[in-house]
Amino acid sequence: MTLRYGSSSYRIGGEDEEGIPSAVVEMATLGQDGSIGAWIPAGTLPSGRSHGAIVAAGNMIYILGGIGPEGVAEEIFYTEIHSDGSLGFGADKHWEKNIRPLPWPIYSATAIFNDGRIILSGGVSTDGNKSQAILHARIYQDGQVGQWYVSPETYPGRSLGLLAALRENRLYLAEPEHEEPGLYSMAVSWKIGGYGYLEDFRIEANLIANFFDPLREPPAPVVMPGSGLVPPKSTLFVAKGPGTMIRYRKDGLEVTAQDPEWVPPTMGYKIVSAEEFEFRAFDSEGRASRQVSVAYMPRTTGFLVWPQCAIPPSDDPSLRTVCVMDGAASWFSFQGERGKAYSLRLYDSASEPQDASHTAKVRVTLFEGDYYSPVIDAQGRPMIDLGGLDTQREFTVGPGKYYLYAVEANGAVDKSFSAAFLKR
Repeated sequence: MTLRYGSSSYRIGGEDEEGIPSAVVEMATLGQDGSIGAWIPAGTLPSGRSHGAIVAAGNMIYILGGIGPEGVAEEIFYTEIHSDGSLGFGADKHWEKNIRPLPWPIYSATAIFNDGRIILSGGVSTDGNKSQAILHARIYQDGQVGQWYVSPETYPGRSLGLLAALRENRLYLAEPEHEEPGLYSMAVSWKIGGYGYLEDFRIEANLIANFFDPLREPPAPVVMPGSGLVPPKSTLFVAKGPGTMIRYRKDGLEVTAQDPEWVPPTMGYKIVSAEEFEFRAFDSEGRASRQVSVAYMPRTTGFLVWPQCAIPPSDDPSLRTVCVMDGAASWFSFQGERGKAYSLRLYDSASEPQDASHTAKVRVTLFEGDYYSPVIDAQGRPMIDLGGLDTQREFTVGPGKYYLYAVEANGAVDKSFSAAFLKR
């Protein structure tokens, strides 16, 4: 598994002389002419791995799935990329294992990074079937990969190691011609919308021969975190070369090279009220990153989150949990089971039938475990700002806790509503 990122090249894992997945990590410096220097040791993976998907995002590098000592793997390994290109967390330069695995074991998949999300496509599962699925997950502020979602869109072919490219806010995928390196077939593309949503499918018949060559043109800068809600005092990371500047706006318009430069204080930018920024990085050659829209959201319930109660999943539509709010905004928790599908039902003062316990008119958002990444439903839509009249949204989750944030629409305090997570 190899990756070129910035001024370094990495060889990670692979198979040793006996065909056993290796844990060895090596790196080499790239010259100005693209030549590769001597390979030197750069740490070890937590376990041997070959045929995994490899991707870099901001100051992190990720290995997803692959083949390990026990067979096809579902684990994700990640570590930090330092300014000198070296890898590893802490003095021992170790890698971490992600808390949330992939939805299923897979190898020879293809990963690409876009606007704070990893997009994973293709690959082969444990039963040997080639996957047409396209998955995506958001990267949290601490580098962990969040919940994985299966896109409603699928790749129309089946192949090992799909070719992938990002151009002008579109995701391109194609099947490589393994007998003829550099050639490909079944090229398609989608426009990438917010929250990893894919739309505007196209069959691409006229791409240039080296369209998927990662060395065809130097990459534009990458800004992290990606678009979406982020905690106050979040650190802004930029994968960039010398001369790169970060520009910003606060009016939602397109960021240009003439806008103010982002030079945050050394202690971080203190957000005292909800603010929204548009960021973009420009390198010395004029290449621009994707524009990143970040909303800094201090929680009205304070820094610490204390759920009022847990809402247990149910098989019975008549069973629901009464949720009593503390003030005008409150948190409630939900424990998801891996691979299970649910639908969210809300009952408030605007719902039918009426109930004496439904005194609140609420708007709710269902968050992942970081309290900032909205859960994505089965149609690819974020579960944000939902009311009693527009729920029954279906979604599939991984293991772990999820959090329902409820706000009383009229500002009334200590009101109540009911909620249910129905197993599908």
